[in-house]
Amino acid sequence: MFPPLQSPKFVRQIIYEIIARPQSFNEIFRGYEQRTGKKLEVTYRSLESLRQKVAENPYDFDADLHLNWATDGLVGVPDNGLYPGWNPTKVVDIVANL
Repeated sequence: MFPPLQSPKFVRQIIYEIIARPQSFNEIFRGYEQRTGKKLEVTYRSLESLRQKVAENPYDFDADLHLNWATDGLVGVPDNGLYPGWNPTKVVDIVANL
């Protein structure tokens, strides 16, 4: 049995980072186009415009997500050591079936 399932105390004391294969929005969009044959119209926003939107409204989830993704990234090093058999669905597999 995995350690987190053995002890509720352990579950409350650990920060889980469930990480698959990090991809940029461009990679996701390109994969979608290849899978579906549909062409997407992609709009790019400058880092400065994203920073301005977040400064104006810190709760602007869309601007904050894109700013983080474009600068710092959202995840660290992939490490699913607690669940090595976990095989997540790829983002492109999900969006191509919408």
